Amino acid sequence: MEQLSGGQKARVCFASITCRTNHLDIESVEALIDALKRFKGGLVLVSHDARLIQASGCDLWLCEAQERLVKVNSFADYRRQVLKDLRVRQELAEREAARRAVLRQKRRAEMLAKRKV
Repeated sequence: MEQLSGGQKARVCFASITCRTNHLDIESVEALIDALKRFKGGLVLVSHDARLIQASGCDLWLCEAQERLVKVNSFADYRRQVLKDLRVRQELAEREAARRAVLRQKRRAEMLAKRKV
C-alpha cells in the first residue's frame, strides 16, 4: 500500500467497502455500520438490508421504473409506500382471480348444459 498513489489507494479502499452485503452475519453488518458512521467521505451504498440502510443515516434515493432516481424523505416513508403498493397489487390480483373463477364456472355450466341437450 505504501507504494500506491493516492488514486490507487482510493480505489483499493473503495473496492474494500464495495463488497456484497447479502450474506453478512449480524456482527459483520454491525461492524460495517460502525465503520460507515466513522467514515467522513462520500459513498454509494446499495443494499437490501433495512437495518444497514436505516443506520447509514444517508440520503435515500429510489430507482423508479429503472428510469429515474427519486429522493425519498425517510426509510419509514419508503417502507409505508412499498407496503401500500403491495396491498393494492394483492387486491388487484384477488379481484382478477375472482373474475377468472366466475368465467370458469360459467364455462363449466355451459358445457354441462350442452351435454344434457
